[in-house]
Amino acid sequence: MASIRSVTILAVMLAACAPAPPAESARAPAPFDDEVASMAVGEFASRGDPRAVQVAIEILKKGGHAARAKAALALAQLGPAQAEPARTALLRSLDEAAPADERQIAWALAVLKESKGIDRLFTLLETGKITDPIQPSVDKLIASLPADVWIARAKHPSPAVRLVVARALAPSTAPSARDALALLAEDTDSKVSREALQALRTSGDARVCKPMIARLPKANAEERTSLITALRDMCGGRGLVTALPAVDVSIPIKDFQHKKAIFEALRELTDPRAADPLVEYLLTKPSMHWYTEAAMRLAELGDVRAAPYLAERLRHDPIKLYGESKLDQERMLARSDEERVLSARLLSDLVVLHPDRREWLLAQAEDAVIAWLKGQPSPHANGMRFVALAGSPKGLLMLRAWAFPSTRLPLPGAQPPFPQDWATAQSALRYIGVTKDAASWPRLQQQLLRRRAEAKNADVTMNALMGGGLAMLGMSLRAVGFGTSDAFSEWGDARAVPLLRAYIEDQRENEQARQQACFALPWVASAATMIEVAKKIEPWASSSDPKLQFIASCYANSLGRRPQAASNDAALKILVPSSEATIRATVAAAIGSAGLTAPQEKALASLLQDPVVGVDAAIALLLGASAQSAAQAVEAMAQGSANRMDSLKEAYARALGFYSDEDLSSGRLGRWAENAEAASRVNVRGSQQLWVEELLVRALGKVLYDNGPHSITRTVLRYRLQQAAEGGDAASRVHAIRLLRMLRAQGTLMALRDRGGDVGTEASAALRSMQSPD
Repeated sequence: MASIRSVTILAVMLAACAPAPPAESARAPAPFDDEVASMAVGEFASRGDPRAVQVAIEILKKGGHAARAKAALALAQLGPAQAEPARTALLRSLDEAAPADERQIAWALAVLKESKGIDRLFTLLETGKITDPIQPSVDKLIASLPADVWIARAKHPSPAVRLVVARALAPSTAPSARDALALLAEDTDSKVSREALQALRTSGDARVCKPMIARLPKANAEERTSLITALRDMCGGRGLVTALPAVDVSIPIKDFQHKKAIFEALRELTDPRAADPLVEYLLTKPSMHWYTEAAMRLAELGDVRAAPYLAERLRHDPIKLYGESKLDQERMLARSDEERVLSARLLSDLVVLHPDRREWLLAQAEDAVIAWLKGQPSPHANGMRFVALAGSPKGLLMLRAWAFPSTRLPLPGAQPPFPQDWATAQSALRYIGVTKDAASWPRLQQQLLRRRAEAKNADVTMNALMGGGLAMLGMSLRAVGFGTSDAFSEWGDARAVPLLRAYIEDQRENEQARQQACFALPWVASAATMIEVAKKIEPWASSSDPKLQFIASCYANSLGRRPQAASNDAALKILVPSSEATIRATVAAAIGSAGLTAPQEKALASLLQDPVVGVDAAIALLLGASAQSAAQAVEAMAQGSANRMDSLKEAYARALGFYSDEDLSSGRLGRWAENAEAASRVNVRGSQQLWVEELLVRALGKVLYDNGPHSITRTVLRYRLQQAAEGGDAASRVHAIRLLRMLRAQGTLMALRDRGGDVGTEASAALRSMQSPD
């Protein structure tokens, strides 16, 4: 049964549409019912029925202000084509409007593109009479007016109007709308400029840079963080360096926090385009802390111009620099020597990156580094690294003295503290290896024999050091074994092979030093030797003797530290259920890292369903197979149990623990990235296997500093990938850009994007993928 309301509205509709009665039967007109008429016009409009216009006109002629408001809203809802017949009535009603219907009538006229209505709407906006809860809302208003109406009012005298203009133009991509937003971004009203800035930031318009920098001096801490992040993402390194002076230096704490945030953003970004602006900033002679920060950011770009600035920082003691500062944040810098430690590290990276400039770099920094090394209670390894890599004759004399101290080894029963000479010797021995100092080779050969020759064949394993008063002696011998292994690794001389193998298999030597010897072995051994090593692992991997299992595990790490395809066939025989699980996992990762032949891929694929070695086979395929086979391996594992997938994830994360310079130059790193990308696209039961790429990205994020012989630092890795992207062939460029994306090297990709051409297109796509991975 129809409701009374529906019947009433229907009656009004029919009356509105019925023909007029004959004149002779005319009676006095019935009083106009605002409520019924309002319901009728709303019902008609909701159906898109054009008869709503006739009812609305009647209301505009006879109704009260509340009814007229509803009629105007109905006309606006119908749109300009249907509402056009009501224009005259709306104009007349606008002249008679009251607060109850003025905005609605003006809006209906604006929908009809009637200038009088549009002007009235902006007057209402200016006076704050249009607010979101009441129709028409600001959003409705924005949706109903074309962009040119808003653009024309970008210079409106009212901030309230300009604020809505910025909001209205935000979605538009039209050049004229972007121009208007750029104008509004520099508005004197903070709300207007913030709204326009947000719109420009969202669209990636570079014109946002100048107004954002202009806002920084007045920004609070939260807004400053937001603005600096936006500058980093949109304006790159140039914009960040330009923003360094944009704060009131008369407020020291604010100036410090401001510059600190910008230099942190520059470090995160690593944008090659910041190099020239950083040099210009250094020439302004900022205070030593910011001078140092700028020099380090320049060096992190691989720019050799940073060398004299870093050397200058090495000449200054932090206590003398910052100890008397009035600023708490600077006084804290006096508590450590971190700035000089980092400066020396970056100088070493510059030598690695620019071997052709080695003599110049030595001239710039040798004296400063040596003075720093001599001035420390214990010389820092980063300083040793520089003098070794740069070929410093003065530094070599110091390295010899530190590597082979005249101090006797501690006697059994010696008490702490640990002798500093032996702690220093560990690092110095490694860098003797870097120099390949022929005069030191005979002494190096003797180092791994010292336990037998000088310590009466004492047991210096970790268990033995826990008692018997051997801790100081054992730790000193550990330092000697560790450092000598690193020296042989850096030197790369095959004469070290028998020494290292004998040391590794000596069950009374320290396990940590023996493990380091295993890491060194593949850098001095031939392919034939590594095949022998793989064959030796096989029986010991299944042994119940923990000491033999340790040797097997140690040799497994030799296979993984410098993977060699020649040993893969022998290593595959270790992937059997009887082998100890961690040894099997290490060997599987080594096999995959070396790269697989088609028969090896096939053999490993046949093991994927094996309940014991299936995960090991999958790891080998994920690291070493073709991208297609790697993806298939992950798909096969994902269709199994959750426990197997968890084991695969853990094994993959462990396999990504170390990166050498050879991993990059040989293409291994590029293959890992390609396979991770392919495997992440695998969709099983509606779930993409994104964890593969996520784990690789996380591992690459941990590549920061020197991590032992042949390790690659983030500065070196990023710079070489940039070179490969700029100057390599098409395949090298693709691999480099993929790795830069996974390294999260945003600034480098932004710089490559600006180069245009194929590299620009590919870098732009990588940036979009990095910023919006979905």
